[in-house]
Amino acid sequence: QAYQAVIEQHTRFYLTLVADREIDLKGRNQIDALNELDADFENLRMAWLNAVQMGQADLIGSAIESFSWMMIYRNHHAIGQELFSSARQQWADPDTTPSLYHRLRIHFLDEDANPETVYQQAADSARARGKTLELAIAVNLLGRYVGHILSDEERGLRYLNEALELFQQLKNDFYIGHVLDDIAFTYLYQDLNARVSYAEKSLAVREKTGDLFGTAGVLGNLAIGNFWKGRFDQVERYIGRALEIAEMTNDIRNTAWQKVYLAEILQFRGNFEEALHVITDADNICNDLFDTDLRTQVNINKALIIGVYTEDYQRTFDTVHSVISFDAEFSMHTPGAMMAYGMAAAGLGDQEMLMRVCQFPFIAMKFVDTGSFGLTWFSPLMTVALYNEKKYVEAAECLGFTLKKGKITYGYAKKWGLLQKNAAKVKASLGQQEFNEAVEKGKEMQFTDFMPLFMKDGE
Repeated sequence: QAYQAVIEQHTRFYLTLVADREIDLKGRNQIDALNELDADFENLRMAWLNAVQMGQADLIGSAIESFSWMMIYRNHHAIGQELFSSARQQWADPDTTPSLYHRLRIHFLDEDANPETVYQQAADSARARGKTLELAIAVNLLGRYVGHILSDEERGLRYLNEALELFQQLKNDFYIGHVLDDIAFTYLYQDLNARVSYAEKSLAVREKTGDLFGTAGVLGNLAIGNFWKGRFDQVERYIGRALEIAEMTNDIRNTAWQKVYLAEILQFRGNFEEALHVITDADNICNDLFDTDLRTQVNINKALIIGVYTEDYQRTFDTVHSVISFDAEFSMHTPGAMMAYGMAAAGLGDQEMLMRVCQFPFIAMKFVDTGSFGLTWFSPLMTVALYNEKKYVEAAECLGFTLKKGKITYGYAKKWGLLQKNAAKVKASLGQQEFNEAVEKGKEMQFTDFMPLFMKDGE
């Protein structure tokens, strides 16, 4: 009996401790709170499991928010799944304890769970019970899943905007910062101006609340938006700040993402040796994370760097193919993946695949807003494809366009050996004067001027 009393006292002390640090975990004392909780992590884990075993719903309920964010910030995905799964088994009746049942279900989902169903049921239950915060969190997760994972932007934004209104009613700045960032990311390539605008709003809120983890995340979002707008000076500024915060907070997931973005900037600058070093760092971090999107993007970037830096085109193909298929549905990864597949196809002599890759930017123009520079990413590949088709004048024009207007392709144009060899062959075939005239003409052309060379009528 005395031993049981000690267990109960231990359980109550540590779960109260973690619950009391919720405000700090969401604000200016994040790092201190995390360091304190990390030091007692085994005690906290044991307290949670004991509370589950003893059926102490009040203690578990008060600790859910803090526990889930602590696990997210420290990337304890497997442990989080273990702890929440054990609690879900104890409180498995949605009628008896609806709040606890749904709050436990929406965090660290079981592998066989359907996220949309779980989030929708939680939202429906919260709405019926008049629990605004529970409803807002569930609708936020639902919108994020539908918009980001299912790529249904319209429906995702509908949910996210509802969540934003609810959080604003509650004056909950922590979650307002999160949902604004989720809205920004949902716009992805659909509307770059909206993406940047919402991300800037999120940044302002997160800086006000002192949410360092959120600040680092939205800085990465701003880096991507400005990248596609061709504002590389802004991109480097955002990445630098985000990487500094991510390393300061020991946020390894965000550190890896910022290294992905940094590697991309280094590539476009033509610094492939350093880019390979940075992306290898990100790749090593991936081994400790459950993040499919991160793993996919790391390998896409690595494939591109390998293609230009080492010209090992089979390895380029194998690297990108290991994470995403050539005919995969459009996602945030598609532009980079198509570029990597195109580079591999150019090097391996697969002209059919290369031509399909060169069609991609013109098809994408119908539904993707990649800004002024995004689509020009493909012009070096188009130059090689036109050379292979023996369209030497057009290849020289495309080369001229790349040199003058392909700001985003600067590094490739200068460093990609295959492109340089083909350019030399085009010059030899045309002669110096005709080559120069075609290059000069290309410098005045628009990207869409090359569309008829790759798209058949009606496509």
